[in-house]
Amino acid sequence: MPNDCWNHLIITSDDIEELKRLVEDEFQIVENGEKVCKKNVHIHQQCPRGVALEFLSGWAPPFDFLELLIHKYPSCRIKNRWDEEGGGEGIWIGEAGTIECDYCWHDLCIEAQNHFFMDEKEIIMQEERLNKEEETKEETKEETKEETKEETKEETKEETKEETNSNSECVFKPKKKIISLKRQFNNEDI
Repeated sequence: MPNDCWNHLIITSDDIEELKRLVEDEFQIVENGEKVCKKNVHIHQQCPRGVALEFLSGWAPPFDFLELLIHKYPSCRIKNRWDEEGGGEGIWIGEAGTIECDYCWHDLCIEAQNHFFMDEKEIIMQEERLNKEEETKEETKEETKEETKEETKEETKEETKEETNSNSECVFKPKKKIISLKRQFNNEDI
């Protein structure tokens, strides 16, 4: 799943009809005979010569779409101030078929914003949670260490028992083999 990128557009134009057409064709659909915003589009303010809206895109702003808009609607000026979860932010401005400004920078990612802007109560709760997690890790580590010691002791006992058994088998088996071989070869030296 891509990181969300919030696009905050301000679109202005002295050509009222072209601006109206841009909004209707690019950001609205007709449902049950009524004009509504497309999915993920929210129009904050719409006036005859300007519209403020926002929408989501994946990972980054839709630069190709914005460039298409300034060519398709040349009397419109489009400013997109955008920011995405990973900390990327920027501004893109296009007018009369050309890109006037395309500038981006790296700012706080969403996790860093949450980290730096926690209130005191949230900080205390986070520290308590981290301390609990650390204690649980230590307890688990100690339990695992004890279990490993016990398993090692048991394995050592079993190995010692097996070695003792296998050593005694080794002592007797060759004698049996030697005796059976002597019988087979009429007690000749082997």
